[in-house]
Amino acid sequence: MIIIYRREGGLQNEFTAFYGAIIENKAQFMHNCAVLHRIAR
Repeated sequence: MIIIYRREGGLQNEFTAFYGAIIENKAQFMHNCAVLHRIAR
């Protein structure tokens, strides 16, 4: 995902892309937790 950000914004946005990837991973993690919680119920 970082590669896509770099391709769009250039290397100057590498810092932003790094945090963007973290936020995206966190969102995916939260989604997975919600799905697992739903299945567990």
